[in-house]
Amino acid sequence: MTVSDPLINRVIGGCRVVSLLGAGAMGRVYRAVQESLDREVALKVLPKELASDVEFITRFLREAKAIAQVSNPNIVQVFDAGLDEDAKSYYIMMELVRGRSLDRYIEEGRQFSFGEIYSIMGQCAFGLAAAHRAGIIHRDIKPANVMLGEDLIVKIADFGLAKTAKRKIADPTAGSGKITAEALQKLRAELTDAGAIVGTPAYMSPEQCLGHQADARSDLYSLGATFYYLVGGRPPFSDPDPLRVIYQHLNDAPTPLDYWRSGVPAGIKEIVKTLLAKHPALRYRSCEDLYEDVQLAAAGRAILGIKRYSSQGAAKKPKSMPRLPAAKSDPRLAATPPAEAGRGAPAEVPREISKAILAAIIVVVVLMILSCAGVTLYIVTKAGGKTTGDAAGAGTGKSPPAHVRCAWG
Repeated sequence: MTVSDPLINRVIGGCRVVSLLGAGAMGRVYRAVQESLDREVALKVLPKELASDVEFITRFLREAKAIAQVSNPNIVQVFDAGLDEDAKSYYIMMELVRGRSLDRYIEEGRQFSFGEIYSIMGQCAFGLAAAHRAGIIHRDIKPANVMLGEDLIVKIADFGLAKTAKRKIADPTAGSGKITAEALQKLRAELTDAGAIVGTPAYMSPEQCLGHQADARSDLYSLGATFYYLVGGRPPFSDPDPLRVIYQHLNDAPTPLDYWRSGVPAGIKEIVKTLLAKHPALRYRSCEDLYEDVQLAAAGRAILGIKRYSSQGAAKKPKSMPRLPAAKSDPRLAATPPAEAGRGAPAEVPREISKAILAAIIVVVVLMILSCAGVTLYIVTKAGGKTTGDAAGAGTGKSPPAHVRCAWG
């Protein structure tokens, strides 16, 4: 028990605070007892700085009430939310999950079997589908928000808490459609400003990275990054610089899961690949479709992916997402990310080197063609000259060689 915490033993929202369970940018989570029903609950108390953001608090209360109406075994149940006048704190009273978050399991060295992974993936899709049907977008799906009970029952937590607080991130592609160096610097400042953004860049969709509106397909991308972490033990992209992570989300392909773990089933790899598509139109349309593919893959059958939409024309590749210029604006963005401790990521050939190699090959081929053409022209010229000489000496009774007669008829 953290005795120094001023909220310990206080009553907030009808709950007596017992102990601190965890803390983050969105506030502190406590183990508490709801006195009216004498039941243990989890009580999240929002930080004071968020309480001054009227827009955020309004949306928070609205979405807390909305998620409280969703009855699903894979969503943390919300019992109450509001403002405690005495403590002058906003709170949300939730179901107490007896277990740990997915990232805690992975950090402690737990490697889930592929059967367990299929189960966790299916439960995540099932729970998130219920929220999406209610019109609720999570906006911050990540391993820390996926709770696992002792029996590995999934509980998705923190709905509605992840949208940008205080202000929205400006879209760096607005106006000209290109990302300038100035826009990159502004974006870096917003990302590093404590309170400018709530969420984890490692699990944000490309459109969220650019300040675009998040929708259900954004949650699906974040779910794909979470599944990648579940299988490989690390997120698809990581770097100390959040702007570098954004660059990777927009431009880079993640390291194949086979590199981090051997024997990954093809179905899991295809599902994760579909979820991590850069453009929303190339991802699943819904969590129901994702859930169907998880069941197919678990049964050893081929998944449908976005092929299920091809008859409606939705599987056509759309225009690519805006790409961050690397060397022109920030040379560090083009640098190869540091190798993993004890194991480097697979080497990738930079685009500039690839272009140079291709150009060199083309030049060599052209020179070879020209050289062959020159040799051929020389032989033909010599043969033609000899034939002319032999023709001039025809009156002497000599015949031209057989090979020359064949060449010239």
